[in-house]
Amino acid sequence: MKKIILTVSVLVLIIFLSGCELAGPGYTTKIYGLFIGLDYENTLDSRNFLTGTIPDTTEMAGAFSRLSEGYGIEFEGYLAIQEGSSPDYANPLYPTATHIEALIAHIGEKMNESDMFVVYYAGHGGAHNESDDSTGYIIPARESASSPSYPEWGVDDLAASLAAIPGKKVVILDSCNSGAFVAPYPLHQTDAIERYDPSQFYLTSTQIDEVALDKTSAGDHYHGYFTRELLNFLGWEHEDAAEGKNYTTTADFYLTSLEEKESATVSGRLTDAAIGNLPGTLTLEDLKDSVQKLSSQEAEKTSGPRDIILFH
Repeated sequence: MKKIILTVSVLVLIIFLSGCELAGPGYTTKIYGLFIGLDYENTLDSRNFLTGTIPDTTEMAGAFSRLSEGYGIEFEGYLAIQEGSSPDYANPLYPTATHIEALIAHIGEKMNESDMFVVYYAGHGGAHNESDDSTGYIIPARESASSPSYPEWGVDDLAASLAAIPGKKVVILDSCNSGAFVAPYPLHQTDAIERYDPSQFYLTSTQIDEVALDKTSAGDHYHGYFTRELLNFLGWEHEDAAEGKNYTTTADFYLTSLEEKESATVSGRLTDAAIGNLPGTLTLEDLKDSVQKLSSQEAEKTSGPRDIILFH
């Protein structure tokens, strides 16, 4: 009898989770995007500098803005950047852990259950124990000039911040050990049920025990390998080599204030023709499948019978 009850309970859980596995056309009414990138050039140790993260972040923001426009979905974007040696601690979009938490809460106050929140991060990451995904973290900016070092912001910190807001949440991480953020599907590991949230979907550049390649060429600048693959799949163009012309995209984002958007110009473009070549229904699985596996780096995505429609 107990076995029958357990079997029925598992089937109910599968039906409940898979029943909302794909948000069909018309379900996502608005996309909010928070794009976080750090190059760590205000550290004292140049070995920590990253060269591809700022182009990664700004161009992914530009791509999501254009994708939303092309698929006819309203978009609101936030750029949280730490670039160069001069920190801007007073800027509410300067990517300290405190500001990131506040930004998630701020955006969440605007959201409805039918909205989608996309968080993209390019920067350093790690895991204290590569066999324990609860020890994973990303590294946001220092909180102030007096902070002794960059902090760690863990998997539970991000998951808890996202759990507090409505809607569907998609997290794309391009950092070392980022696979730690992908909670195992609960039917595979019953002890992971508390961390698994059916409203949160993760796509990461690496497994928990891998490093992310930061420096791959994209014409006159660099990208992380994972993000470059995503941009290439989407049809993002950097330049016309024959004409010696570099493309740019201009869009409005919240950059230095939460009160008013500002115009930002990023490298690259996504044409209407390129968007037309993408699937009519673009899912997170499509993005994962676009990233070629390397011997040292393999993308990972939230497992289970569920996927999420990004654009349709």
